Amino acid sequence: MVLETIYIARHGFRSNWLPGPVPEPPTGINSDNVLAPHGLDQAKELAIHVSSLEKKPEALFSSPFYRCLQTSTPIADALGLEILVENGIGEWYKPDRGIIPEPASLELLLKFFDNINTEWSSLITASNKGETEGEIFARTQQFWKRFFPKFEAEFPKIKSIMFVCHAATKIALGMSLMGYSGVRDQINFKGEKYLRSGACSLDTYTRDSAEGKWEIEVNGDTSFLSQGEEMSWHFIDKVEAGSDEDIKLRREAAEKAAHEKDSASVDQVSQEEEIEDFYVTIDVPTAELRASISSSQVPSHPSQVHQNFSLYHAPSNRETFKKYVYEGEAGSSNNNPLITATASASQYTPTSKMQITGIGTGKPLAKIDNFLFQGDWKQLVGTELVFSEKGEVIAKVNNHIELIRGELITSEQFEARKHDALAGMSLYRRALTIAREREGVAEPGIQIQGEQTGEQEGEGEGEGEEGEEGENAEEKGEINMNDEDIEMTQD
Repeated sequence: MVLETIYIARHGFRSNWLPGPVPEPPTGINSDNVLAPHGLDQAKELAIHVSSLEKKPEALFSSPFYRCLQTSTPIADALGLEILVENGIGEWYKPDRGIIPEPASLELLLKFFDNINTEWSSLITASNKGETEGEIFARTQQFWKRFFPKFEAEFPKIKSIMFVCHAATKIALGMSLMGYSGVRDQINFKGEKYLRSGACSLDTYTRDSAEGKWEIEVNGDTSFLSQGEEMSWHFIDKVEAGSDEDIKLRREAAEKAAHEKDSASVDQVSQEEEIEDFYVTIDVPTAELRASISSSQVPSHPSQVHQNFSLYHAPSNRETFKKYVYEGEAGSSNNNPLITATASASQYTPTSKMQITGIGTGKPLAKIDNFLFQGDWKQLVGTELVFSEKGEVIAKVNNHIELIRGELITSEQFEARKHDALAGMSLYRRALTIAREREGVAEPGIQIQGEQTGEQEGEGEGEGEEGEEGENAEEKGEINMNDEDIEMTQD
């Protein structure tokens, strides 16, 4: 067999696919609709594409229906070919259809198209009683069996041919050509399960010279069309391609999609109306606490932090100082987690990510990277202006949120930190702290909350003296003492 390439195309956009009055068929045959102006444009685009192919068709076959001959005409003109009319690739009509149209004769078609080759005789004519899916597939199987011997006998040197037909026929021709058993079989070609059949879409099949099998190379190409794929159809859609029922279902689906889109737009507008732009200045601490603060300066309440604590401004200093632990108020009054104010230099940058919650509460919480902050609303002295990227004033800010560096910790973590705090004190200070804790007197330095041990209280306040309290605490493992712990301090 000399034949190597077969192109199969569907006709262009039909006039009855558009709303409004449908032009009467020139042939007077039922459903022999003409192309819409858009379909004529598609036919021209298809012709330009086909004429640019490396392997151009050397023979052009068309279904006898008007729309297919209209689609074939620009191709024939571009390639300098005559159109061979073949009834075997005509339209598919279901048996339950009211009227089964019969195609026009060559004599009638020659009144409208002057480039028809009258020497080709059709091989098969579709049943005038309609066809089932199985019957149209059988029709195309029989067509190929008769076509190849006759074509090679009449055109022995032609290697590439093209057919212009209908969606159902295009699919049935392709599936039978590739050796499948039915029109609903899956081809699984480049992610596609079925043959595509948009208006003026083009399939390409090539023959394996070694095995003699035909394989698909291009499935329903519409890349050359300005509007892309339109009106694609398959047998799984159950209705006839391009029929009134098909168009009705498509319009209903389009109206439903448009209604859902409009509803979504209305909902979006409603949601947007409920959104109000909110501007607030957030003060992020850029310096930490001075390490040399004496114990008498440590506040007993977090609200005193910025009043009593001196700030250590040393942006280039990365030394980490001692931590001061105190009980703070974050969240609700019934929940007093502990906050650790550190003396390390800031580890966040202007590009750090910020998250903030509880903006409508009196104590919002913020997180910058992995650092936690508790916020406090403050009244600004004066007003801050907010500018757009164009330099326009878009808002005025009268309040700001002042963030305090900290972290939420559990009671277990607090007990561990209490132990660390005691271990870092001198012997005198540890004894004094524990003694005052048991007496219910708060040490002015670090707030420690713990249970009473029930041990006998010692003096514990002599200069450099250990006292019974210190001994008992050491025996219980609450104090790790060594020579470095001893510090002489004037009380």
